[in-house]
Amino acid sequence: MKSLKKILCVLLCFLFIGSFAVPAFAADEKASNEKVISFQNPNGRVISVAKNGNVRQFPANSVEGIVNCIDLGIDIITVSVQKTKDGQFVLLSTNDLSKVCCGKEGVSVAGKASDCTLEDLQNTYFLKAGYGGSTAEPTEYKVASLLDAIAAADGKAMIMINNGWKYAEEINKLAAEKECADMLILRGAKNVDEISAFTAKYGNSACRVTASFNSDKDDGSAKTYVTD
Repeated sequence: MKSLKKILCVLLCFLFIGSFAVPAFAADEKASNEKVISFQNPNGRVISVAKNGNVRQFPANSVEGIVNCIDLGIDIITVSVQKTKDGQFVLLSTNDLSKVCCGKEGVSVAGKASDCTLEDLQNTYFLKAGYGGSTAEPTEYKVASLLDAIAAADGKAMIMINNGWKYAEEINKLAAEKECADMLILRGAKNVDEISAFTAKYGNSACRVTASFNSDKDDGSAKTYVTD
């Protein structure tokens, strides 16, 4: 009898925990879908975009800045990536480490991200405050990888990669592996034909794409909206 009571207690505990876990998961999935739908809908709501995270409080392209934006309810966070010596993608606005990074205790550094491995960058360098530059203060925040950013966003915000189209094939493969293509936006396509070829090749597993060109039919709707 006592054994039966123990079994019933365990089952009730699982049911109790499950009643909280399922709605929480559903809520996250619903929030993610809403952001994707809003991004795709030209007649939908205004969506908020944070350039390189919250650079007023954290370095540009830092995981901490991304997480802070998510906490503030931002829909899309832009980042820039550089490719490392070992083929990884890191969040840096430039390949020139002297502009955005420093060494321990703020020591000036030189070199290129492309000449370093991901491990080298994360163990040796620290991000400069804001957007970096020669006068920017050193911080204790480390260089993040694109995978770090994807994990930090966790479906709660979309990630727009400013120079993503340059690495479209590689990033799309990574996104497919992580099952997050819906939440990644590749920026920088130059014409309609190359976008069509990309989406036709990858189908439903293609990352979102935003272009950096104006068509002849562009009516300046974004500027008109801001003016009004």
